[in-house]
Amino acid sequence: MKSFSQDELAQAKSISIMGMLEQGGHFHKRTDASGFWYLSPLRNETTASFVVYRNTNRFKDFGTGVNGDAITLTMKLQNLSYVDAVKTLLANIFFFENPKETTNEVPATHEPKKEVIIESVKPLQNNSLIQYVESRKININVAKQYLQEIYYKYDTTQIKSYFGVCMQNESKGYEVRNSYNKYCLQNKDYTFIDNGFSDTVSIFEGIFDFLACLTYYDKPIKSNVIILHSVSNVSKIINHFPKTAKQVFLFLDNDKAGQTATDELSKHFKDFALVKDKRNIFAGYKDFGEFVEKTTN
Repeated sequence: MKSFSQDELAQAKSISIMGMLEQGGHFHKRTDASGFWYLSPLRNETTASFVVYRNTNRFKDFGTGVNGDAITLTMKLQNLSYVDAVKTLLANIFFFENPKETTNEVPATHEPKKEVIIESVKPLQNNSLIQYVESRKININVAKQYLQEIYYKYDTTQIKSYFGVCMQNESKGYEVRNSYNKYCLQNKDYTFIDNGFSDTVSIFEGIFDFLACLTYYDKPIKSNVIILHSVSNVSKIINHFPKTAKQVFLFLDNDKAGQTATDELSKHFKDFALVKDKRNIFAGYKDFGEFVEKTTN
């Protein structure tokens, strides 16, 4: 196990939990003498029961009893080991700043309005983001064809801008990824890539599954492409996608949600297209991205 110096551990623990939450799109619902209250980022709830304590940079999720510092929260949010959580925090210090605190009470039923301010979207060239993409074992030349880098703020008082690689979806929202988090800015939707193959479509669950496929085969994909970004978008494909395809290739995750989505899409397309479930390619792995990341030297 990698050992960290006391200074490194102190640095990781000092990263603002409020900054981490805000960077992922979570904002406090209310404040009181103890701290800042959020809807838990670790589970679904309708009443804020996750607190970040004042002046201590520690949290507690009262719904589960989980509590701790920035390292603990990173472990829980990303399902990481202690060592990997510390590495992730140290590698991403530049992403986080402590939001400007407010003493105004906010009703528990109303979340403060936050309008994302997109400062720029441009070709992928930031060295930190390139290193992140390459750490996922993705061919960077392939990535540059489909990814851009985005810079944004949630508040004009922010000193630093958040940033990540991004892909625009059909509702003009941006799916954003970096080595710490993944989230959507503005409207959630799927992405459609028209490669000029109206009779063939390949459907992927996530951005890096698609890029992993292109990296793995090392050649252009001979189909149009749909990237769901979330299995919740399956219904949009079923309701809105024209029935013009003759072949449909499904590259969804090897988990329960992926199986359900595969079943739903197979049922939808089978009446007018030949449907092929391609998950056998990355059998034994959660998705195409994990398969390429863990099997590529």
